[in-house]
Amino acid sequence: MKDLIVIGSHCPDFERQEILNKCIDYLQPVRNDFDILISSHVLIPDFISNKVDYIFYDKNNCNGQYIALYTA
Repeated sequence: MKDLIVIGSHCPDFERQEILNKCIDYLQPVRNDFDILISSHVLIPDFISNKVDYIFYDKNNCNGQYIALYTA
């Protein structure tokens, strides 16, 4: 089993998609040792998603409002 590289992203425009794409390209030499996952609230275009192993997409973007997952 490979270790996992997780990339959190928010790429609503082409400029930021290109930055993410360059990041993914930079990681390609370690693909034999690591899987790559992108987590996003914005859909990831195919030209990027085809270069990674996993996409975690959550359509609910809370716009900076945090939800407590537990109470103390």
